[in-house]
Amino acid sequence: MWHHDTMKPKTSLSFVIAMTALTASTVRTSAAQQQHDSHVLSCASETLARPHQGVSYHGIFTSSDYRFSLTIPRGITGWGAAPGAPFHGFAIFLHDTDNAAHASCIILRVEHEVRLPDDSPSNSELVSAGVPVTVGNRVALKRKVIGSNKGVPLENTSISLELPRESYRDFLEITMVTPLSDRHRAERLLRALISSLKFD
Repeated sequence: MWHHDTMKPKTSLSFVIAMTALTASTVRTSAAQQQHDSHVLSCASETLARPHQGVSYHGIFTSSDYRFSLTIPRGITGWGAAPGAPFHGFAIFLHDTDNAAHASCIILRVEHEVRLPDDSPSNSELVSAGVPVTVGNRVALKRKVIGSNKGVPLENTSISLELPRESYRDFLEITMVTPLSDRHRAERLLRALISSLKFD
């Protein structure tokens, strides 16, 4: 269940956020904080979200299901999945563009771990590589990859943490995907989102 601080959705003039269903593949790197990789992901391959599609959100976002909240900075609007769809995350696009292959975006995803005996490595194993960072009152792992995607120099930075539960595990990941030419702007927004995160 989500809540936001307005009664009705609104649109944004410059920034957009889009809810996603389970998004595309997660950035997977080694334990190094930063790598150079020719297979970095673009926003187009990392999320199905697009500007001006779905339900819109902004302000204080609270997930009672996953028990966390964050503040979407003023002037930024969220674009979500169809009404009634379960919450699995959102993506922030720094530019109002349909060219997701060259866009800057920040993607927040939450996942519930369901593990079968013959499954591939779990999220907890995948996020075991990285440099520890503090997010609110939790310890997360940060990974950074720099490379090229379709001739565009890109940076992928992911911050992952576990949301422990009594009998199962949820995971929260925030991924920044940005051309190197736009990364300072994207980093400022990433820091604002991370600093606003609160956990129950």
